[in-house]
Amino acid sequence: MESRSSLKIAVVGAGLGGMAAAFRFAKQGHDVEVYERRPSASTQGGAIFIMGGATRCLERWGLKESFSLISDVISAHQFRNAYDNTLMMQMPAAQDWGSDRQSVVSLLHDRAVGAGARISFGSEVVSIEESESKATIQLNNGVTTTADLVICADGILSRLRSKVLNTSDYSPAPAPSTHYPVEIPYEALVNDENAKSWITSTDSIFCTRTGGYAMARYHSKLRRLQVMFSIQAADNENPRLWDEHGDLEYVREYFKECHPALTSVLQLAKSCCRWRLASMPELPQWSSEHGRLLLLGDAAHAMLPNAAQGFSSIIEDIEVLSTLLEGVKKPNFQGIAKSWQEIRMPRVTKMHALSQFNYDLGNKMSMIWSNAAGNGSSDAAKYTNEKEGESNSQYEGSTQGNTPYGSQHGGEKESAAMDDRADANADFGSPPFHKWLYEYDATEETRRYLKEAASKAAPKSMANLQLERALGSTFLSMSRDDGILAQ
Repeated sequence: MESRSSLKIAVVGAGLGGMAAAFRFAKQGHDVEVYERRPSASTQGGAIFIMGGATRCLERWGLKESFSLISDVISAHQFRNAYDNTLMMQMPAAQDWGSDRQSVVSLLHDRAVGAGARISFGSEVVSIEESESKATIQLNNGVTTTADLVICADGILSRLRSKVLNTSDYSPAPAPSTHYPVEIPYEALVNDENAKSWITSTDSIFCTRTGGYAMARYHSKLRRLQVMFSIQAADNENPRLWDEHGDLEYVREYFKECHPALTSVLQLAKSCCRWRLASMPELPQWSSEHGRLLLLGDAAHAMLPNAAQGFSSIIEDIEVLSTLLEGVKKPNFQGIAKSWQEIRMPRVTKMHALSQFNYDLGNKMSMIWSNAAGNGSSDAAKYTNEKEGESNSQYEGSTQGNTPYGSQHGGEKESAAMDDRADANADFGSPPFHKWLYEYDATEETRRYLKEAASKAAPKSMANLQLERALGSTFLSMSRDDGILAQ
C-alpha cells in the first residue's frame, strides 16, 4: 500500500486544544503550524481533570510518562459540607488524572515543537476562507498563506466561528455563577494549623455551602493546593467572561462562615482571578461547507465545567479526527468532517446535558447539604438519588434523537470499552452510564464506525468477508481509500 500523504495543517490558538492538536498531527507526520495572537503561551493556571476517555488517547500518543510527571492519579471524589467539613459522600474515581492547566499547555507545547510543529506567537488570524481545493488564511500583518486544513481552537470567544459557520448567530450563554480560582504553595499550607490538612490527600474535594461551593485538590507534583471558589451570583455588572484579577475580599466575605480549613485558604491566598461560567449552545455543525475549516473544543462545544469533561472531550475530538485521516492518501475533507461530526457530536451533546444536570444538582445540593450536617449524610444522599432519578425526564430532551454512536453496540465483543453494561441513555447516576462515560475509547469507536461505513458502502462477498477477518485493521485502512473518506 502507498503511504499516506502529508497534509499542511494550520491550527489557530495555542491553548490546550491547539497544542494538543499540533502535537498529535505533527507526530503523524503532517506539516503543522500554530498561529497564536498573544506574544507568548498563556500563564493561566488552575486545576484540570483528565478523564478516562482522554487518558487512553494520551497513552496511545506516547505521553503517559510525561503526564505522570505533572499529574496525580485521583483515587476518589469527596463531597463535604463547607460549614463543618462533614463528609457527605465519596465516589471512586475512574482512572482520572489531576493536573494543572499551565503545566499541560507547557508540556504539549514542548512535545509539539519536538514533533516538528511550528508555533507562531504574535500572529493573529483575522480571516479564513476555503475552496474545494484549499483553505486560505490571512494574518494581521497582511500575510496570506494556504493550508489543506484549518483547525480553529481559539476558545469559547472564537473570532473565527462565524467564518466557519457563515453566520454570527451563535455566541456563549453565561451561567448565573462565577468562579474565583486561588493557589496556595505547600510552604504556606504546612505552616498553618487549619490549612495543612489539605496536603494529606490528592482526592478532589467538593465543599458545598448555601449559594456556592469550593472545589479543591492538592497537587503533589507541583506542591500546591488549587481551589475553585464558586459563587452562585451572576455578576452582571461585569460582562467579561474572564478577568485576571478577581475581588479576593468579596470571596473571603462570602465564605467567612465556612469551616476554618476553607477560610484559612482564603486568608493565605495572595490573589485570585475571575471566571464567569458560560457554555455554547448546540451548533448545527462544526465544519465549513467543504470541510477544510473545523471548530475544535470550546470553539465548537464549550460546556459548563461540572462534569469535568471539557479537556477530555477536546482530546477525544482530536483522536477521532486523526484516526479518520490516518492512512488516507487523497482526503475527501467534506466526507471526513461529516464522519467526524457523526461520531463526536452525539457524545458531546450528552456531555453538555450531563454538565448542566450536575450544575443544577450541585447548586440544589448545596442548599440541602448545608442543612443536613446535623443529620449526617442521609438527607443529602436521599436527595441526590431522587435528583439522579429525574435525569432522563428532565434532560433527555436535549439529546433526544441524537443517540451517541456506539451506545447501541453495548453487547458487542469487538470493543472491550463498550460491553453490555455501557449505556449512554441510562440515568446519569447509574453504573451503565458511568461505564459509557468513563470507559469510552475514541479510537475503537472510530474504527467501528469505519467498518460499518465500509459495510454499507458495498455488499461484501464471502471472499471479502474472509479477507476482512484476515487483514483486520489493514482492511479498514483500505476502506478509507474506497470513496468513504478519500476522493
